[in-house]
Amino acid sequence: MNEMMQQGTRRPGRQPVLTTEIVVGCRTRLTAGEVTIAALAREYGVHPTTMRMACKGVTWNSRDPANMEPPDGMRRIPGYSAYFADAQGVIYSARQSDELHALAYGPSGKGYKVFLVPDGATKGHTAQVHDLICAAWHGQRPSDQHRVLHADGDRRNNASANLEWAEPGSVPRAGGGAAGEAHGRAKLNDIDVLEILAYGQAGERPADIARHKGVHPTTVSGILHRRLWTHVEIAEAGLPQVEPLPVADRLAPSGSAHGRAKLSDVQVESIRTELARKTNVALAAEYSVHPTTIARIRSGQGWRA
Repeated sequence: MNEMMQQGTRRPGRQPVLTTEIVVGCRTRLTAGEVTIAALAREYGVHPTTMRMACKGVTWNSRDPANMEPPDGMRRIPGYSAYFADAQGVIYSARQSDELHALAYGPSGKGYKVFLVPDGATKGHTAQVHDLICAAWHGQRPSDQHRVLHADGDRRNNASANLEWAEPGSVPRAGGGAAGEAHGRAKLNDIDVLEILAYGQAGERPADIARHKGVHPTTVSGILHRRLWTHVEIAEAGLPQVEPLPVADRLAPSGSAHGRAKLSDVQVESIRTELARKTNVALAAEYSVHPTTIARIRSGQGWRA
């Protein structure tokens, strides 16, 4: 279908209504303001949409984006000849015209930015923006095990300086750049990371820790799950001692202190003693709460000791 459109053939067995010479002439006359799209369409006996697409380069486009030189401040994305990336993390397309236009992104289920890459006549495939930016500025993925690491922990920040290829459990910098607190935009240092781990061990919530440290909850979650700042080693003496977080840093009271709590601390302790003998449904009916509440107590996600 695309090949037919490029050749100007509207239907098998018919001669092209337009030729390359005609289209070039039409573009020249249109640019000079001599005629309108509608007048050109009537002149050559084609639909106005057909003429508009030809004049705009959507069809009858002999230009090959692969031969374009990357504009200043941009780099071509490997494997995507019509797409370019700048250092700020914006992707531009040259698929349909000589003028580059920035692409719009959507969020993935994990918070990363994605966009749909057309594949000829198919619906296309979804690509993660950080993968393409990292490939353009730091080279293609070294191996299938490598993933993109965001230095500041913000999955929405796709600036090239914030991205790097890293193996799980390591934080190597492409080109030998700085990582951790040596990174120019790091908001934390090694001591902060150890304190975050200590707060997590003490049962503090990631959102509360994030507010206390002035970073995004995603950063705290990455540290607690040892996906970020993995080069920070825990001393043999263990994690540092930390005081309970200030009340001002807590997003909301928890446990029986919560205004809508249906259980008291005494009831929760009683439930814990019965978990081994009764099901979540039975305990929920006995204490007039939802089974999910009992499940959270059982897993330690709610009403932490």
